[in-house]
Amino acid sequence: MCPVCDQQFIAQIHGSYSKTTCSRACSNTFFKERRHTQASRTKRSHALKGKLSPRRGSGADHTCKTCRTTYKMPDHQSTVFCSTECKLAYQITVAATRQLALQSYRTLAAFKFNVYDHPDKFNLQLLEKHGWYKAINHGNNLTGVSRDHLFSVSDGFKLGIDPTLLAHPANCQLLIQTDNARKRARSIISVDELKERIKNF
Repeated sequence: MCPVCDQQFIAQIHGSYSKTTCSRACSNTFFKERRHTQASRTKRSHALKGKLSPRRGSGADHTCKTCRTTYKMPDHQSTVFCSTECKLAYQITVAATRQLALQSYRTLAAFKFNVYDHPDKFNLQLLEKHGWYKAINHGNNLTGVSRDHLFSVSDGFKLGIDPTLLAHPANCQLLIQTDNARKRARSIISVDELKERIKNF
């Protein structure tokens, strides 16, 4: 009897194999329904889980990096936080700490010299023509000149370079602020070139 259409049929036996259904159409229907039964899905799920090996430290005691609470890591899960809230709080703390570190780095890398002490090193005529750049609320000279880092502060912070190297006059060029803004945080010399410029300054 065909399990799909209840029709009688003669099963052709080929070795140890015999047909289960009376036709190809019934066969497709039979095996499709069989594949999608809850029992088969459960069986497949258990089989897949059996192939997965628990990650290192699963089920062991761990300490949350944020709240320092001790918790057990679930199987097949790798995490260092006990909850999503602790993970978010940690990310916010790291971002705030990095921002403070960058601000401190910018302060140390800021130019503190007077360009007029080195008249042969800088284009003072450009400065006489345009004046220093001043924001709208501090004099309003938006087309003025500013001191630009040849090797940028941003790149120096990322690479962990001594900020005092970046503050050296050899790392400075006078640039009209509009051009400086277009340059953004891009370095136009390498670290080795900076060290060579300092050596020859």
